[in-house]
Amino acid sequence: MAVARPTSHDDEPVEEITTLDDLRRIAADVQQEKRPRLVSIAGGGNITLAPAHKKRRRPTPDEKAETDEEAFLSAAGSWKGLVDPEEFKRQIREGRSSNRPYVEINPPDD
Repeated sequence: MAVARPTSHDDEPVEEITTLDDLRRIAADVQQEKRPRLVSIAGGGNITLAPAHKKRRRPTPDEKAETDEEAFLSAAGSWKGLVDPEEFKRQIREGRSSNRPYVEINPPDD
């Protein structure tokens, strides 16, 4: 039979498991309440019973592609009015250009 007794660190009772029926009952309570519970095993020691989390389903490649496309299309036009496109292109060209002098390589004469 399960016996509830207070713990030393907080006011939550620790239940002692002496039979398999106690374990089943406490496990059902934990699953229903969706919060962990500290229990004491009759042979000695404490364990925490916690509800299992549902495994998250990964999106399929098609679902991911659809989500990515929706995000891409929703961003279309979002920079309008914030950036001058011609100035933006000019800055990109300048950033990609090189200020280094042209190097000419002359092979040695034979």
